[in-house]
Amino acid sequence: MRTLEFHSALAPQIRNFISLRQLSGTDYQSQALLLSYFDRFLVEEKFEASCITPQITDRYLLTLSHLAPRVQSNRFCVVQQLCRYLLRHDPLTYVPCHRSWNNPPLWSLKFPPS
Repeated sequence: MRTLEFHSALAPQIRNFISLRQLSGTDYQSQALLLSYFDRFLVEEKFEASCITPQITDRYLLTLSHLAPRVQSNRFCVVQQLCRYLLRHDPLTYVPCHRSWNNPPLWSLKFPPS
C-alpha cells in the first residue's frame, strides 16, 4: 500500500496517532485510509483549529450521508478514536459520541436560559 499523506492542520497528530497504533501491533492500513478521508475533509473545510470541535465532526458526518450505515459507522469510529487520542494532548478536544444519524447535532440545540 502506498504511503498516505496528510495535509490538514492536524496532520502531525494524525500521523502520530497512526504510528502509535502501528507500534502497538495493529495493522492500521485501512483505518489510516479512513483518516485520510477525514484529513481531506479538514483541508476542504479550511479547518485550522488545533482541536476538534462539535461543529466540524457534525459537518463531517453530514458528508457521509450518501454512504451505507455500516460504512458511516466505520468512518465515525475511526474519527472517534482519533479524537480520544487528541484529548490526551488537548483537553478542549471534542470527542463525539455515537448517536442516531437522524438526531440533530447537540451543539445546534437551543436550551432555555437557566
